[in-house]
Formats: sequence, structure tokens, C-alpha cells
Amino acid sequence: AQALIHKSRYSEASALLAPLREEFIQQSTPTAIDALILLSKALVHSHRADDGLALARETVVLAQSKGIQGVNQVLEAMINEASNLIDMQRFQEGFRSADAALSLWHQTGETPSRQIITLYENTAVAAEANGDISRAEDSYKQAIALGNLFFDQPSPVIAWDTGLYGTFLVAQGRLDDAEPYLRDALDMRRKTFGEFDPHTLYAVAGMGKLDFAKGDFEKAADWYSQGIEVCRAHSVQSVICPRLFALRGRTYSQYGQFANADQDVQEAMQLQRKLSGEESLSYAYILENLIVVQLSQQQYKDALATADSVLELRKKLNGGMLQTALSTRFYRAEALLALDRVDDALKELLDIEGEYARLLPHGELQFGILAAQAKAFERLHRIQAAREIAKRALSVEQKGKNANPRIITDLKRIANPTT
Repeated sequence: AQALIHKSRYSEASALLAPLREEFIQQSTPTAIDALILLSKALVHSHRADDGLALARETVVLAQSKGIQGVNQVLEAMINEASNLIDMQRFQEGFRSADAALSLWHQTGETPSRQIITLYENTAVAAEANGDISRAEDSYKQAIALGNLFFDQPSPVIAWDTGLYGTFLVAQGRLDDAEPYLRDALDMRRKTFGEFDPHTLYAVAGMGKLDFAKGDFEKAADWYSQGIEVCRAHSVQSVICPRLFALRGRTYSQYGQFANADQDVQEAMQLQRKLSGEESLSYAYILENLIVVQLSQQQYKDALATADSVLELRKKLNGGMLQTALSTRFYRAEALLALDRVDDALKELLDIEGEYARLLPHGELQFGILAAQAKAFERLHRIQAAREIAKRALSVEQKGKNANPRIITDLKRIANPTT
């Protein structure tokens, strides 16, 4: 089962362990608890998330029943529960679970171990998703430092956390800081597994996100294409593959390859349906990229409907990253503005501006949020407000990096109407 899970063959691992589930629970030996931890992970990733999460919680209770003698296994079970929750993008619950495990580790002497690397990683991802950026950064650094303590050569563990921290920095708009981490993560993956191995896919995706953020869309698309080749060659059954298609489709749309963009996003939706169905946060991730493709093609009614579907799905499933929810609301506002629903658009923009600036002061959408506000104020004949917001937009750091020159020209006109 461990070997199958390592290869992302979760359904096979589940089929292997599930017939012994009740026996494992009755025995509650260390080996049985290890098996239940594996089974919970396999269930979560093979269309049985609720069952897997329930088993993960039950396994924590079983491990706790062993008392202080089994504290390391209690930690392992708690970290597994946090990991599963975070994999399902249930970040608030995952953060509570990771925080409880971290408290237990502190109470029991803080003995370093490999599983604590995962614990800090869980804490970092969940903290980032919930908007605690300072704690997220500290936890990413802790995970990397512990990894370097345990491994003296390229390791998948260090590569994973290094790549996660790199994409965190990309989301923060700290692109120069992000690049060495993302390149190191990819180099470690390739040195460990080779260049054409599924274990490189997240690192390849990270490089694509970096180049997308830089505005080098063709280079970003090339990275995503490299990953898609690996997905196809190895028939990879993992969420990273539909995400690569979605990201490439989004990227194509930025430089006018709309037919390719549509094809990629449709492929992503089809693949994700097979993995999780449509009632999942992973499917919402694909739809998020669809919104961008629709906006690029001026399909504003469709984009608005998709954005509303994504927000409703996240609300229903009580998950997803806070930053992503803000992005969806920005895209929704763009669609509203294009449909001449200016008051609604402005309300949305004003509602998200402060929170987005707090979480992502150098984020790629900050300029867009301000530019859209300036346009909305002008259309409502609130000229002074439009002028002030336009000046703020133009002063945003790296303001012209990806912006359409026509938007810059329009902002200058609004900011200085007499020139």
C-alpha cells in the first residue's frame, strides 16, 4: 500500500487495505494504526473523501488511547489528519488539526523527526490559505530548515517544501525571491527522479507560475506543456494533471490562442470530473481558470455565471484559499463592469480591496483591482474619486509589468484629465 500510494495509485491501495479495516481497528496495534493512516489517505484521494477523513479522525483517537507510550504515533496520526484535510482544501479544519499536533510536539520535548517537517509544511499551507501570511512564511522556513537537518543530499521532502515556499513567494509578488527556490526545487526533483518523471510535475508547474507572473506567457505555456507530456506518458491519475491543462489554457488565453485555451480548459474539466466529480474544491480550481479564459474572450455573461458557481461551491464545501476567493470576486467584478452593472462591480471591488492588499501587498491583481475601481468611479461620474484611485493604481509597484498599455494610458487620462 505504501508503494502504491507513492505512485499515486490510491484506489489500488484502498482496495488492498479496506478488507482488513475492521480488523485493524480491533487490533489497534502500532502496525494496525499505521495501516489505518495509509487507508485514510488512500480513501481521501480515491473519491471517498468523507470516509477517509472520518477514518483519519478515528485513527487519531485510537492512537491516543495508547497513552504516552504511543505519543509518536499519535503525532503521526494527527499529522495525517491535517494533511488529508489540507489536501481536500478544508484549510480551517486543517489548520486547527496541525496546530493541535504542533502543541503536542512542543509539550513532549520537541524531538526532531521527519514527520515534523510535514507538520510545519501543513501549518504553512493552512496558515497561508487562512490569511496568516507571517506564520505561513515562518512555517515554510521551519520546514525547509528541518529538511536540511535530516537530509544531506537532494531529497523529495526538501524539494517539496522548497517548491511550496517558492509558489508562496510568487503569490506574494516577490518574484526575485521566488525564482531560486523554484529552480532549486526542480533541480532536486530531477536529480532524484530524472527529468521525465511524475514526481517533477509540481516543480514544473511552479516554474510555469513564475513565468506567468513575470508576464512571459509563452515560456509559462512551455513549462505547462512539459508537465502535460509527463502526465500523458505516465497516465498520471493526480490533480496536478488537470491543473496543468487549466493553467496552460489560462496562459494561452493571455496571448490570443483562444482555441487552444478552450480545448485545454475543457480537457482539464473532463480529467477533474473523473478524479473528484464536480462537487469538489479541485473542480472549483479548474473553473477559476475557466473564468480567466472567458474574460479574455469577452464572454462576460459566461464568466459571471462561472464565478458565481465557484463562489457557491466553495461556500457549500466550506473550503478553498482566502486569496483565491478574493481573485474570483475580482474576476466577477470585471464581468459586472463589462456588463455595465457598475454599482455592483464597484461594491465588489471596494469590498475586496483592503483584504487583498493586506494579504498580497505586491500581488498581481492589486493593480487590476485599483484600475477597475478608477474606471467604475469615472463611469459613475465620481471624477475626484476616480482621479485619486487612478493615481494609486499608477503608483503600485511594478504597475506596468503585465498591464495592457491601453489601460495605463486610460489611467493617466483619468488621473490627469487636463493633459
